[in-house]
Amino acid sequence: MDKMITFESGRARFSTRAVAVIVHRDERRVLVSRATIDDSWALPGGRIEIGETSSEAVRREMREELDVEVEVGRLLWVTEEFFEFAGLAWHGIAFYYLVRLPNDSPIYDREESSGIEEFVENIFVPEHLRAEVNRLEMIFCWHDRERLHELTLYPRFLQDRLRLLPGTTEHIIRRGD
Repeated sequence: MDKMITFESGRARFSTRAVAVIVHRDERRVLVSRATIDDSWALPGGRIEIGETSSEAVRREMREELDVEVEVGRLLWVTEEFFEFAGLAWHGIAFYYLVRLPNDSPIYDREESSGIEEFVENIFVPEHLRAEVNRLEMIFCWHDRERLHELTLYPRFLQDRLRLLPGTTEHIIRRGD
């Protein structure tokens, strides 16, 4: 955990993330995830470690979360993110990659899969559970790309941008969500 590229300065926090955009082979759905203790959804991924490239981080995170070896494709988005969460001003840089599961992956055939997120920081765990939890059960499920607005999906730009993926890498600056 101490290898993650994250640091705090006063009431501000900086973090780097690598994110997987996994589109179902039917092209209609995308894989989203959430902790069982949370109602909001995100794309699978996690923080980058020191000495690790963003694409290596995506591969590692998919091994840890989904127990699968993936093929990391092209970079879709690089985001600079500024938002408030848990009493901190966050500044994050995230790399979003188009990722393929193996053709024979059973994840394609399941509406829902589960996994474990290890060594979760207290800041991401509800206060009443902090003494007991340093790992979270995760839910992964396929959701229609045209209906993402029905989910509480973060970051919010994904609700629109996942409908039609860009042909070239886009740089996005987000403030406030």
